[in-house]
Amino acid sequence: MILRRLSQSLKTQNWTAIWIEFILLVVGVFLGIQVANWNEQRQLRVQERELLGRLRLEIQQNIASAQEKSRFFDTVYVSAERTYSYLGGDATCELDCWKRVVDVFYASQWRDLRPTRDAYDEMERHGFPRDTRVKLALTNYFGVYESMVTITSQLPEFRTIVRSSIPPSAQLQLWRTCHRIEGWSELLAADCPAAMDEAASRELMQQLRAHTSVRPALTNWMSNVALIRRALSQQIASAQAVLDSIDLELGTDP
Repeated sequence: MILRRLSQSLKTQNWTAIWIEFILLVVGVFLGIQVANWNEQRQLRVQERELLGRLRLEIQQNIASAQEKSRFFDTVYVSAERTYSYLGGDATCELDCWKRVVDVFYASQWRDLRPTRDAYDEMERHGFPRDTRVKLALTNYFGVYESMVTITSQLPEFRTIVRSSIPPSAQLQLWRTCHRIEGWSELLAADCPAAMDEAASRELMQQLRAHTSVRPALTNWMSNVALIRRALSQQIASAQAVLDSIDLELGTDP
């Protein structure tokens, strides 16, 4: 309509009308572009908020997983402490040798510490998040994650020695009766039925004590477990900071 009127005005050389129609045309184009940009930004915002909601759920699940792993490694460390004391002493285990075998087995446990990051990776593919606070919180969170991956990038030598020493039949029974997985949780039973008699358990523990590499390898693993427990605590704190930043962002108007 405007272009037709502009064409007619040009034919009649009505310059006032020409300028009015031209200004209306420019304003119309400008407003059209602005509306299109506004719609695009609104769609991006809706998409980002949806992804932030998914990221929030993912971080909550990672916190629960880190808390469970922290409890798991508490058990590992306590078992390692008892094993370290036994290996450094002179007394035989006498009537609780199977318990010492269980401690050795528990002390050699290892877990993958990597958190789930599917929602985060999808956000990155779309160029989100755009909020500086959320970006910084996520950078700190996955920075802790990277340090944890470094700590557990290789299986501990102590684990290799222990798993090479306990008879396969006893290990199979340990896995069947003393270890279980429930949902997100990996559990080590406090009461573990004997899979070896006391004589065989005593002989195994004496062999491990005589093995010159066992105690140094355990010492090294205990140092890593201590770092793991600290890193898990830091990961939980940094994950909560991510949740706080997401809540602030989602609390704003869409």
